[in-house]
Amino acid sequence: MSRTETIWLDHAATSWPKPPSVLTAVTRWFEELGVDASRGATRRHQEVRRLVATCRSKISALCGVAAEHVVFCSGATDAINLHLRSTLAAGDTVWTTSLEHNAVARPLEALRRERDLRIVVLEPERAGAGIDPEGVRRRLEHEPPPRLVVFNHVSNVTGAITDLGPIAPTIRDAGGLILADCAQSAGRLPLATLDVDALAFPAHKGLQGPPGLGVLALRANALRDPIEPLRYGGTGSSSPTLAMPDELPLRLEAGTPNTPAIVGLLAGIEWVVERGIDAIHRHELAMTERLTAGLADAIASGIVQQFGGEDTGLLALAFRDLDPHEVAMALAHDEIYVRAGFHCTTQLHERLGASSGTVRFSPGPTTTESDIDTALRSLLGCL
Repeated sequence: MSRTETIWLDHAATSWPKPPSVLTAVTRWFEELGVDASRGATRRHQEVRRLVATCRSKISALCGVAAEHVVFCSGATDAINLHLRSTLAAGDTVWTTSLEHNAVARPLEALRRERDLRIVVLEPERAGAGIDPEGVRRRLEHEPPPRLVVFNHVSNVTGAITDLGPIAPTIRDAGGLILADCAQSAGRLPLATLDVDALAFPAHKGLQGPPGLGVLALRANALRDPIEPLRYGGTGSSSPTLAMPDELPLRLEAGTPNTPAIVGLLAGIEWVVERGIDAIHRHELAMTERLTAGLADAIASGIVQQFGGEDTGLLALAFRDLDPHEVAMALAHDEIYVRAGFHCTTQLHERLGASSGTVRFSPGPTTTESDIDTALRSLLGCL
């Protein structure tokens, strides 16, 4: 089979192609604006200041936080590191999960060695599922409470949803905070009602923005203690003093901001909101359901193992006789792009029994039924 048109089924890695409005916004910054929001007072600076403020406002509405508590970072990884390093002290206990991406797992391991943390890894009741909040509640009844619970809202492998909302008050009453890695849920699931204290996510996945930008959104409980910056430097304000500004978000945004990405993210958010987050979720789930329906015989015979696809539009497949990278390369030959490997989540693959990794299919809001049918023909041709 030979194709020239690209089918992109790797939206869990990055959304592509970007909406035209995102490209227009970024291009406008380079061609017409060229400045950031805080280092000048010209007409251009005022326009960029308006765009950045609007972007913060849109994110605050999505996340249910105050606009000044929306912190721009270099990515979700940067946002997670900022929160972990500011929150955790020597000897603290952290509860996390076996579903975590290395963006969480590696910073925690570094802090475990550096600050002698005690890390408790929570397991789902069945492989590939999300974490059951009632199981966490039972642990809270018998174990010392954690300083922090950090969890993956949507698994980047199986798409399983974890929502610890039912036990969030119990965690807080015990003195703990809750951080959600929303890398796969931002733009795909509602976040304003997610009962957590901080949310971290990138611009370039479900929100359709450019890469190189992330967000740490802080609710009031996360601000009960001073937050220390991850980096120190210029902010375009308070220049006579060597201390970082006290007010948010400036305190946590040292250095020249990625303004082209911020204006691109604004356009991406507006595009997502116009389509409707619930509608995007339903559409992506329908595309995955179409894919699994086409693989029903191969799954029933054991040639293919399916992981996920029930909660969201992410689906991972393992193959009895094929290496995942071989499958992905064969699909790429037909201009169908997926992701093969361990997806920075080796621990989860071990629990799934997928020792060679998986091939992840992640449709997006513009994926069509024809795209899925074409991908199915190519995939079945590999089996």
